[in-house]
Amino acid sequence: MLEVEDIIVISDLHLAAERSKGLFQSDEALAGFLNWVHEETRHCLLVLNGDVLDFLVKRRPKTVIEAEESARETKDIIEQHPEVFDSLQSLANSSGHQLVIVGGNHDPELIFPEVQVEIARRLKREHSHPPIRWVVNGEALPLHFGPARVLIEHGDQYDNWNYIDHESLRKLVSLSTRGVDSRDIYKSPPGSALVINRFNLIRDRLPWIERLQPLSDMILPLILEVVMPQLERGEQLALWGTVRESARTGRRSLINKLLCGMNSRAEFWAEQDERTQRFIEWQVEIENEDAWGEAEPDFARIIRRLRKVSARDGFFDIQEHDATFDPVTRLMELGNDLIVHGHTHSAKAYKVGRGLYLNSGTWGQLMRLPLSQASDEEWKQFLNVLSNGETDSFSRPTFIHMTAEGEAPEAMLCEWRKGAPEIRSRWSFEANTRNWYQGKCDVDTTGTA
Repeated sequence: MLEVEDIIVISDLHLAAERSKGLFQSDEALAGFLNWVHEETRHCLLVLNGDVLDFLVKRRPKTVIEAEESARETKDIIEQHPEVFDSLQSLANSSGHQLVIVGGNHDPELIFPEVQVEIARRLKREHSHPPIRWVVNGEALPLHFGPARVLIEHGDQYDNWNYIDHESLRKLVSLSTRGVDSRDIYKSPPGSALVINRFNLIRDRLPWIERLQPLSDMILPLILEVVMPQLERGEQLALWGTVRESARTGRRSLINKLLCGMNSRAEFWAEQDERTQRFIEWQVEIENEDAWGEAEPDFARIIRRLRKVSARDGFFDIQEHDATFDPVTRLMELGNDLIVHGHTHSAKAYKVGRGLYLNSGTWGQLMRLPLSQASDEEWKQFLNVLSNGETDSFSRPTFIHMTAEGEAPEAMLCEWRKGAPEIRSRWSFEANTRNWYQGKCDVDTTGTA
């Protein structure tokens, strides 16, 4: 295990081979943040915790993950975000900093040596090759943080529709280095397949689609009932079929399977969890009221549906439990004191038993539903704006900062605002009791960030 005094974790940047569009639109802010890390921290470990790059944006149906093409796209991504990689280069070459890059479900291509070479080449200086620790084989990053045991991972392994099958991916790499045809070895998870096969084909018309990643309760109704009227009948059937397949074909990862305490002969197929059951109920509604061809869409059904989603939506409440609560509970039982995830794009900070769970959120664009109690007119206006391919999106760049400089280790969920960090949630670790205690923040957040 690494032993460090200062840890910074950011995730879900979604740097793509495009500029000023898509999920990531914060080049200047991210470069400023990386400069702040370089100048204001010492003996610091910077963890880029998954979905740092986004290879899904340019993929199209029937394409496969391939080393040389992934290396070319990596180079394109780097060229589109020069100030970000300039700042990252300075930090990577600093004697007071270490860099760890973790793979996520949007950048499993980081496993290819060719991709790693492109990144290392951009970060090196004339006479130096900065050490980079690559965590890209599905493993987590365990750390000793003072007396606390910390586990950092992207978090996709607990998402039955988006986790990466790293065993198959390793086989693909092994075979491809020998020139063996490996195109059928690895298959993208259902969530990625939905993005590649359908969403990417309409993202230019409806760019808000990608701001709903990863899949949530609201995305499928929004996609189908807002997008469907704008498609030809053949496109409608294709999208509907892909959505149904994606919603029903989720499988547990090996890690999730073992944490759930299942026996060795149990199937990997995911159970019909609460979210899936809600989708099936809504699916029956829409199949019984097929109104996709109407010239003037009737939003009454989707408004009823989304009011329920909005009423239980805890995405922007940093203290509201998310979908990883159960596996995180089991990870705490294995002796970990602090679990740090990304993946969901939802910044979180809450206790799990004596342990602490933090989610670093995203630097990508976000959008939110109207309040459940909003008027029908407000809801209709929201949906009409989406139908026109627009939305009021925003950025909420959050990160995790852990420091062991004081008497007790501290862990903080922070937001980067106006060129400086703002603490949204602060916690201190008591070694004797192995417990976390909440402290004062820069602002009174009342649970939201």
